[in-house]
Amino acid sequence: MKRGVILLTPEELKAALHIVPQENYGQPLFLKLSSAFDLNQEENKVEVSEDELEFLMDYIGAPTEEETRGKKSLRVRLQQFLYKLRNE
Repeated sequence: MKRGVILLTPEELKAALHIVPQENYGQPLFLKLSSAFDLNQEENKVEVSEDELEFLMDYIGAPTEEETRGKKSLRVRLQQFLYKLRNE
């Protein structure tokens, strides 16, 4: 399992926090994202594993017309980062 550091905007972090469950497997990831969000920086570094990225992608689901800009941006950034991580 590979790990890496992804840069997320506050808008993307907010979208991720609305998606990730706070219980069971999601709790450590939720706390990690919440800590990054609390830093209130323009771009936040979050160390994630390939499994955590896949977990997030599962919860984001398929694109919809009603989804927020933050969620769309998060989906694209996660897909690009996951692709980069797998091809290193």
